[in-house]
Amino acid sequence: MSDIACVSCKKSSDPIYMKVFMEIVVCPGCHAAATAALMKLDREINQLKFVAREAIRMGVIEGKFIEGTKPEPAVSQKNVLETVLELKKYAGRGGKDDDSTHRSDG
Repeated sequence: MSDIACVSCKKSSDPIYMKVFMEIVVCPGCHAAATAALMKLDREINQLKFVAREAIRMGVIEGKFIEGTKPEPAVSQKNVLETVLELKKYAGRGGKDDDSTHRSDG
């Protein structure tokens, strides 16, 4: 049997080792990279959904969704993304706050 080329990186390989990613024949390395990128995107989307849900929950608590009134957006997309970045930084530190933000001069 002859080798076939990965659609992504163009490397030739034995068909036995090729994989399929979203109906595209790719080598194992490209498959792993594409799968990892998709999984990362799924995690980021889930983080955005969490922040958006929390923003809506807070909006309800603050009375921003009273019947008959036009609800104000709880947060802008920019604020949601900034919050997600802050959550990632916080998670990257193992959930520990930066001590310098909690010091008092007194």
